[in-house]
Order: sequence, then structure tokens, then C-alpha cells
Amino acid sequence: MMKRLKRNWNQKELDEHFSLLPNENHLVLSKKTSANRIGFAVLLKYFQQEAQFPNKKQDVPKDVVQHLADQVDASVEDFYDSYGWGGKERSYTEHRKAIRNLFGFREITANDNHLFAKWLEEQVQFTHDTDYLKNQSYSLFLWEISNDSGMGMMGGMAHPFHAHGVQFQILDRDGNPPPKNETGWKDTILVYPGEKVRAII
Repeated sequence: MMKRLKRNWNQKELDEHFSLLPNENHLVLSKKTSANRIGFAVLLKYFQQEAQFPNKKQDVPKDVVQHLADQVDASVEDFYDSYGWGGKERSYTEHRKAIRNLFGFREITANDNHLFAKWLEEQVQFTHDTDYLKNQSYSLFLWEISNDSGMGMMGGMAHPFHAHGVQFQILDRDGNPPPKNETGWKDTILVYPGEKVRAII
């Protein structure tokens, strides 16, 4: 079940979590219409905050939309009434793709699936040693994800990491066990500046 962004935000929280940085503002202001500016801004900051896109417009609290609208010369109505929503809307699809690219996502490839199938054929049928199998699978499917964005265009931002069609289980963050809300399988991992996360897929 997808979690929802909390509904109530005070001004300090809005300033901290939903203020556009200069590079983000530049991207947003490149959109020609007010509806596309506020739509892109909402998708960007929601994704940055939650490591996923909202399912529907109503998942985004009005206070958040208003705070972003004030920054991009748009209105709340531009988002809720005018911004095209859904996979058939060209701007919406392009905005989501641009945001994924901004955070350096890549889709899992057919070759990744092939490597896993090959490993299963070679290893699983010959042994029932679970420790051996676990170590071997970790060697193939243990990912170290680091956020080295302290400098440059991204300016030390938290980055959501996601690969399509696969889920992750966080083993540790900088060597420390993940908090309880991060146990289990996830489809996105939020990685903070300077942090290294180890996860299995």
C-alpha cells in the first residue's frame, strides 16, 4: 500500500521541505504555462520528499501546492483544475521522465534478468547450503548506493533511488541497521548526501 504525504504542514516545514532550490527553480520556470510550472514543481518536490510520485492530485495537500504555486507564478487552481494528469497526458509523462533522469534512475534490463536466471541454473540445483547461496546471491545482487552530490548541480540533495520492476531490501545505512519503517521490501530508497546504503534486490 502506497503511503500518503502527511496532510498538515506548518510554515517552517513548508519552507524546509518544499522550497525550490535555484537549480530546481530554473527547471520549473522553463515550463511555458503556469499549469505546467506548478505541475512539474509539485511532482518534483513530492518525489524528492516521498521517493515516489503521487497517485492522484488529491494526494498532495493544498498547503503544499499553495507554497509551491507562490514560488512559480501559478495558482492552486492551475494544479488541481488545469494540469493534465495521467499516462495519456504528454506533459505529465515528460515531467515524470525528466524528474527520474534528474535523479539518475535506470530501468532494470533484460540482461539483469538473464544474469539472475543463469545464476539460478548454475548454483541452486547443486547445493542446499543456505549460507553459501545467500553469500553468492549477495555477491550478484548486493548494491551499494551512494549519494556523492555534495557539490555540483544537485547541491547536496537527498536522492530517491529506484529501478523499475524490482524491489530492494535495505541491509544498512552507513553500516547501521535501517529503522523499522525501512524494513521489508521497498521500490524506492531515499539516499541522503554523503550516505552509503547497502541493499539487496
